Amino acid sequence: MKGVDFDTGQEIIDKTPFALVGSGSDEQLGGYARHQTVFKSKGLQGLATELSMEMHRIGARNFGRDDRIGTANGKSILAPFLEEPFVRWLNTLPTALKTGFGLPNGAPNKFLLRNALRFLGVPEYFVQRPKRAMQFGTRMVKMEAIESGGAKLKGHQMCKKLLPRNGSANANDGEGRVMPLSD
Repeated sequence: MKGVDFDTGQEIIDKTPFALVGSGSDEQLGGYARHQTVFKSKGLQGLATELSMEMHRIGARNFGRDDRIGTANGKSILAPFLEEPFVRWLNTLPTALKTGFGLPNGAPNKFLLRNALRFLGVPEYFVQRPKRAMQFGTRMVKMEAIESGGAKLKGHQMCKKLLPRNGSANANDGEGRVMPLSD
């Protein structure tokens, strides 16, 4: 991939074959606003049930979209929060410890992850920084919804802005081969 460094104006060539994503962190660590609502209405047990449901549906909701974005950019997607040993380990921990919900000084929203980052010495600016999902951070999906008369895309649907300029449902695999994208 090629790009431009906004500070220097110099061309950047990215030869990295993969992209590291945070998929699974919100679903396992209570990172969505709806998790606060569930906790308030159903307590920790209700939240634990919700987090379990999140993990069962993550494939249908996220993987197709993430794979299309990666493929379109010639990248393999790596999702460390979804590695089986990590998921198994998280499932041994109490919901309150993972999420922060219900702890005396817990700040809900990925409590365990944020404290691990602090322990590693990551500056507080990054520890407290609000999340920014790749599909929403660019406002690409919102712009497409406006252009299509307000219809919202589901995670498994293809955003037309991710298609090559010719509009075909194909993507370059990063080595010059064109690969069909499924809907």
